Amino acid sequence: MAIRRAETERPDELIIPDELSAILDRTSALAGQYHIASLGPLLEACRGLLSRDSVLEVAVFGRFKAGKSSFLNALAGAEILPVGVLPVTSVITRLRYGPRPEAEVRFLSGASTKIKPEEVGRFISEAENPRNHKQVMAVELRLPSLAPYLGLEFIDTPGLGSVHHHNTQVSLDWLPYAGAVLVVISVDNPLAEDDAAFIEELRRYTPRLVILLTKADRLDELELAEVREFARRELERRFKADFLIYPFSSRLGTAKADQDQAREWKEALDRELLQPLAAGSAWENRRLLYHKMETLLQAAGGYLEVALRASTKSDAELAGLRAYILEENNSFDVLADELQLLTQRARSRTYSLFEETLQARTEAVESLLTDRLRQQLPRWKMNLWRLTRAYEEWLKINMTEELNGISLDHQDVFLSPLRAVEKSVSRLLETFRDRLAWRIEERLGVKIPQVDHGVKVSEPGRPDVSFGRAFDSHLDNLWFLIPMGLFRSFFHRHFLRQLRWEVEKNLSRLATQWSDSVTQAITDLETRAKEYVRSQIATVENILDRKVSGTSDLSQALKDLSGMKAKLAALSAADPEMKRERRENAVGSGQIMGTGV
Repeated sequence: MAIRRAETERPDELIIPDELSAILDRTSALAGQYHIASLGPLLEACRGLLSRDSVLEVAVFGRFKAGKSSFLNALAGAEILPVGVLPVTSVITRLRYGPRPEAEVRFLSGASTKIKPEEVGRFISEAENPRNHKQVMAVELRLPSLAPYLGLEFIDTPGLGSVHHHNTQVSLDWLPYAGAVLVVISVDNPLAEDDAAFIEELRRYTPRLVILLTKADRLDELELAEVREFARRELERRFKADFLIYPFSSRLGTAKADQDQAREWKEALDRELLQPLAAGSAWENRRLLYHKMETLLQAAGGYLEVALRASTKSDAELAGLRAYILEENNSFDVLADELQLLTQRARSRTYSLFEETLQARTEAVESLLTDRLRQQLPRWKMNLWRLTRAYEEWLKINMTEELNGISLDHQDVFLSPLRAVEKSVSRLLETFRDRLAWRIEERLGVKIPQVDHGVKVSEPGRPDVSFGRAFDSHLDNLWFLIPMGLFRSFFHRHFLRQLRWEVEKNLSRLATQWSDSVTQAITDLETRAKEYVRSQIATVENILDRKVSGTSDLSQALKDLSGMKAKLAALSAADPEMKRERRENAVGSGQIMGTGV
């Protein structure tokens, strides 16, 4: 992967996006000059692709003291993340390339502040931010030393089940789309039961798992081979799949043999995993951008061809087409009512469908959590106040885990109303678009561009979970008056009874939140569909109203577009990312687990 030179040197990789931006600017100016409203969504999509960082996220998970922070520090070439005897707080830390060292702290309140990279420990270490009392949501680091990994963003997280609720949700939102998930395991205790359970939990959210065996310098060559083989067999036995397994160490001696070994491990990780990921992200993003821009230029040319043909017709020759457009305009309310009826039916069915689906899980979730709590309660030998806090924390972790799992298990059900409406709306818009194109071709002898309506919405993310206090009153504040030897069993029964109410409450809340999210997405879909129809009608109206006039100007505009098409083709041919072939062993969503050790 080519590394950018200093910004002042105008590296070749930056020239091509500048040229692409110039093409978009000129096309946008033509769309405005000739009132081609229909190109708006396509222009917006191209702008978004051009400005979007072609970055893939690499999530790094691991148990406390597994060497996760040391691994990231080794990649960064500096002791940026705190390493010590205390674990970090539940704060997600993002690391990526930047032309200068800088860091930003984002808070739960929505505020943010710039800090020096060496100050990040104040916000992510348990020693300086105990229990995340500073209410930090995430810390973002940009470092020049990460230039070899341009195109990747490393995400350091304490992992699922051990983070505060807000970060658990953030993790689950991006985890299925991560380019890879590195599970850091120390060779001191390879693939312990906690590791296996942790991997099993992660597999619920993404299949893209890679194992990183850290502290590999503590073993000799034969011992390391045995550990790798043991991990491979255990993973295959448990999960019936092969995993990529890489040894790594950030602490090697000064002997040349040790340095060579460290370099060999790091180069293997770079060559086989990280560099293919980085190259693939940039290539895919640029490929999509060229495709969209080609479509944009073709569509712009098509509309100008229609305008050019209309400019040669008399008013009498255009009268029939004007009458049709007026009819379509007047019947817009009918189409809008049809869209509204379609979406209203879907919205009305969401909650009942979701509630029925989730209620069917009540008994199973309650039984599972009850069994877990019965096993846990005898281990909590503490006063009432500490017992209550332990129960509330246990409930938060376990309920969140189960309900997030349920959301994943039934995601197809929850999204089915939105997907059904999306298909119906697409058919309705395609019928309108084809009818309009046929009329124009009938009258002008030229086809209107078949631009994709692009009426889609992002699928809603998984909702959050809420937990109440263990006691309605503040009884636990009187812990010093309550002899737990006599009353411990009473409080245990109280916690067990409360479980059913918590399960029912949160399943009902989950159904409401999914319903709210999906119905809002359906409403957004309806709004965008109406905007598409309006823009299509407005574009043709502008053409027929002679706002698009001047045969010579239109001919020149078409020549400009032809030149831009040739320029785009030349840029695509010269683009370093487009010339770089996708490697056969590129790690993608279907390949990350397939080649063994």
